[in-house]
Amino acid sequence: MDYVDCSGSESSLWHCRGKRDKNLFPCSSSAYVVCEGSVNVTLMDGPGRCAGRVEILHEGHWKRQLVELTCTDHKMLLLLGDCSGMVSIVQDGETYWLSGSNETWNENTANLVCQQKHCGVAVNFTAENFTSVQDAEKKLLTASLCPRDAESLFDCLELNTMSPDLNATVASVTCSGKINITLSRGCWGVVTICMGGACGGVFADTWTMDQSQMLCKNLGCGEKALEAAKDSKDVMMFKSLHSTKHITQLSQSNFLKCNNSKGMCYSNPAYVVCSGSVKPRLSNSRDKCMGNVELSYEDSWLPVSNVLKEKEIRTLCKELNCGNGGELMGYFGQKPENRPTSLVCPTNHKGSLRECDISRSNTTNSKVTGLKCSKWRKMKVSGPCGGEVFVETDGNKSPVSSEGWNKTEGKSLCKDLGCPTSDEDPPTQKAQKLLIECKDVPVSLSQTCSGVVKINELEVCSTGWKTMYSHLVCQERNCSNAVVGAESFHAPMANKEYYHVRCDYGEDRLGQCERVKGRCNDKLVSVYCVGGVQFRTAHICGGFIEVKYQDKWEKICPINLKPHTMDDLCKRMNCHSQIKGMKTSESNVLLNMKTSLDCTEGCMDPRHCVRAKGCEKVRPAEIFCEGYQPPEPPQPPSTPTPVLSIILGVGFFLVLVILIVVFVRICLAKRARKAMKLPARMMSHKDVEFESGDYEDVKANEMEDFSRGRFRSESEVILDSDGRSVSSFHYDDVDEAVDTQPLTSQGSVTGASGDNHLHEDALESNKATYEVDDPQESYDDIEAGSEITQTEAEVHKNHQPPPESDSLPPPDLVQGDDDYLVPDQHG
Repeated sequence: MDYVDCSGSESSLWHCRGKRDKNLFPCSSSAYVVCEGSVNVTLMDGPGRCAGRVEILHEGHWKRQLVELTCTDHKMLLLLGDCSGMVSIVQDGETYWLSGSNETWNENTANLVCQQKHCGVAVNFTAENFTSVQDAEKKLLTASLCPRDAESLFDCLELNTMSPDLNATVASVTCSGKINITLSRGCWGVVTICMGGACGGVFADTWTMDQSQMLCKNLGCGEKALEAAKDSKDVMMFKSLHSTKHITQLSQSNFLKCNNSKGMCYSNPAYVVCSGSVKPRLSNSRDKCMGNVELSYEDSWLPVSNVLKEKEIRTLCKELNCGNGGELMGYFGQKPENRPTSLVCPTNHKGSLRECDISRSNTTNSKVTGLKCSKWRKMKVSGPCGGEVFVETDGNKSPVSSEGWNKTEGKSLCKDLGCPTSDEDPPTQKAQKLLIECKDVPVSLSQTCSGVVKINELEVCSTGWKTMYSHLVCQERNCSNAVVGAESFHAPMANKEYYHVRCDYGEDRLGQCERVKGRCNDKLVSVYCVGGVQFRTAHICGGFIEVKYQDKWEKICPINLKPHTMDDLCKRMNCHSQIKGMKTSESNVLLNMKTSLDCTEGCMDPRHCVRAKGCEKVRPAEIFCEGYQPPEPPQPPSTPTPVLSIILGVGFFLVLVILIVVFVRICLAKRARKAMKLPARMMSHKDVEFESGDYEDVKANEMEDFSRGRFRSESEVILDSDGRSVSSFHYDDVDEAVDTQPLTSQGSVTGASGDNHLHEDALESNKATYEVDDPQESYDDIEAGSEITQTEAEVHKNHQPPPESDSLPPPDLVQGDDDYLVPDQHG
């Protein structure tokens, strides 16, 4: 049925109007109804049916609410003791005592009470006189006889209030079981409940701070429960504990066990830290009743925030048996990694730490503190690591008797003093006073009077470092005092331990100071001593003053020193007394400087006046002493030659040199060609050699040819003449090769008639083989080898006399091309 329309007076939905044709009226949604009878409410995980956590049944599912609820009809069964005592019922804030009438109080009812309290069975049950009940209203309840199958006393109890009379009695029972509630670590840890031979934890989300407070008191672990939480799920045996203001022991509570099949649940356990678990100490100190304040919190030693008032200081010193008061000190040693704790004690308290509130800080940036109580005592020796032993207390020194001391105690004292020891270092006795000799502690600087501070070759951390410590280092190094404010610091290595030093009580050497090793979260110390200070002026005995004490020279701020101090400053720079009234011409010099001279009354050494104190945009200090030599006036600067002009000049010069070389080579080539055109007959053999410039170039085969009367062809003469003429001029950057020309008769034919050629038949019959030198020459350091090639040349035998001439040539002349016969002329 769709599209139902009811007026409201119908007795049934079927009496309402509606459409039943689904085809004509399609339905896009269905009607949904939740009936009132399907909703139900119950209280779960409570001590009874009228108290607990609200759960609602809705649409067939139980849904847990957040809304704990205790109704007025809720009742709680209580015993004055754990599992024994008079029986009472608490309802709606009122306490009612169970009647001890013989008619209703019997063994069956007593067993029901013990079982309901998880205390086993009744061992004994009695009726106590009502007059012993400390309740002003003295209300009594009667109970009907409970059946044996009853599960709770409340199932059979009739709330009939009786008017008490003198003969009235109260039910009392002693059960067989016992309930123990403890903490897993004594006065802190997981809450553990034991009953009926089994132990287990309780849900943390049902546990309250009031229950923690009561448990700490019950265990004798202090008056306070501290903030604590444990995020670690485990198997729990109890869901919750329910108490009232009338109980004094947590074991009197009503316990709600887990209701699953195994009786166990899985949840975070309740976790408590009682104030009685916290113990104080003063650490990192060789002294008694002085050191860093630390508190043992959950088995961890945590530093304490420096926000401590007089009442907290008094509480700590009294807890440590170190007097009734004291004063705060700086934290000594490596900065702690754990978050510090804060300590707040009530104004009127008994002086016990158990009464104080202790909580962890939310930040690691809180400053931590040390403490020196009124009963502070310090063991000291007269030397750095040896001498007379005495005890110092607030400036009073008392010698220590040698009675009862042995080698073991002596070595322990050396260790407390921070001094090395060995088996050969037993204490000695003199005049009943204890004397001890430990190994000395070397204190050094990386340079003579400046540098990184080291103790036993280990650097020192700057945490807590004071100027007084720097003075001790310089004095121990025979370098006077330290330059005030000139300490410098550099970064330490990660995960490496360094010395932390504290000197507060009249030590005259750094080796006597208290020290401890630890990682350095600050910087490492460098010290600059007065003994390393040097002075100079910009010019000889005058000008701006410069000082060096940190490995560099620097100018100083303006000075206003007395005349004798200025004279001392001149003498310090190996000059005479000061010349007054002089100034440099550099009046416009304004600088930022980091050093100044500040001399106290009676100072005789200007080095002690050096202070690491700066100034900005001022004219540096200057001084003029006798013997001052002013600097020479500066020469006018010469105009620098433009780089571009130099480059262009060099380029032009190189081009010019190249042109000259090319010109010379051209000239040489022309000269060589002219020399080759001269008649060969006009040049003697010696002239040829002289022209070539080298007698040794004459080859053995050529001499052999001359001796045999053989004449050289024109091509040979040209090649030889050209090669020798060029090689006669030596240039380092010129290397010219002469091409080899073939030795044929073409030269002779050309030289004789120009256009006539020899007949191949005549040439074929007159062929001869000759060896010819390669005309290529070597230059500079290139060693050249002449290649000997073989070629065929045509030689024509001619018995005709040479042409007539005016005179015969000398016999030692070389014949030229004119001596060859031409076939056409003598055919």
